[in-house]
Amino acid sequence: MRVFPAYRQAGHVTFKNYKNRRMKKQILSAIVFLISINSFAQKAVPDFSVTDIYGHTHKLYSDYLNQNKYVFIDFFTVGCQSCAELSPVIDTVYKNFGCNYGDVVFLGIDGYYDDPHVFEFTQNYQMTFPASSGNEGGGNQVFTDFNINYTPYKILIDPTGKIIADYPFETSVKYYRDTLLAEGLILQPCSGNDFWFFSLLSESDSIVGEINETDKTINILMPNGTDLSQLTAFFVAESNSVVKINGTEQISSETVNDFSQGALVYDITSEDGTTESWTVTAATSSVSNISDKNINIYPNPVKTDFFIDFTSFNFKNIQSELYNSEGKRIKSFTLKEANSLINISDIPSGIYFLKIRTNNNLFIRKIVKK
Repeated sequence: MRVFPAYRQAGHVTFKNYKNRRMKKQILSAIVFLISINSFAQKAVPDFSVTDIYGHTHKLYSDYLNQNKYVFIDFFTVGCQSCAELSPVIDTVYKNFGCNYGDVVFLGIDGYYDDPHVFEFTQNYQMTFPASSGNEGGGNQVFTDFNINYTPYKILIDPTGKIIADYPFETSVKYYRDTLLAEGLILQPCSGNDFWFFSLLSESDSIVGEINETDKTINILMPNGTDLSQLTAFFVAESNSVVKINGTEQISSETVNDFSQGALVYDITSEDGTTESWTVTAATSSVSNISDKNINIYPNPVKTDFFIDFTSFNFKNIQSELYNSEGKRIKSFTLKEANSLINISDIPSGIYFLKIRTNNNLFIRKIVKK
């Protein structure tokens, strides 16, 4: 359990003192929360809009409650060990009730962390339902509006906007499942057939694809010189689905495919047996890359800040993006000056790829964050 700063005088539960202090802290934290949450007991909760780590927007009332959906919210923080332990439990219940295609929608809302940290949390602790970060996804404001003072905490909201159940310390899949069944919600298989994220990895680059959910297509432009016959896909498809090419199951970050002969068709089969086909096209840029002498990036490796210097060009307001080694876009920014200072102090140490595109040029450079 993680108690936020205003309540730290109550102490912080750790595994070393867990047995001796757990009950006292749980009772105190529960009292604090129940006093706060009681204001919503007799009235509808406030509306919110959050954006998950894959770029999808979720509006509480217009998207869900007004559509006669129940909403289960998992309030968590990346630094909360109890949240990590509970994540697979909630994920199992999410899958039991149709992976957000049934009468109840599951949302994970983080407090105080960024998209890359939440992305890593979801990968490490089996959170496959939509998750929004605190800083970039809008979670911090929801924490404030709902008076969330500690995590983990889960609530169930009915279509009228009332909180009809809260779960401070429950750890049982059966308990959550039985509570939802008692509300008349129905167990059902998952039925989604979409990619949420897709990138291709070569020996030196990781490029995120542009997903068109309407046409079921993904287009990826790799740097000049990329060997298209040896590309590995890192992808996130909807929960409980199986991804195949010509009958061969695809394993994210493992299966190598040949894109040199044209587009490949990925078939996504959901738990309910339905299949959707996605066409993925990879090509190399037909324009020349900007040479190293035209753009200078320094220092690299970088601790907190680095400069992008393109004084030999008369470009203004150039769009640039930063991707992590798994192909996840973590930052985008506009280069307004010929010598622009970029701050990346808020991202973890590791390997990143900077992508800069002008009208006729593509530039990709590896960045090492210390």
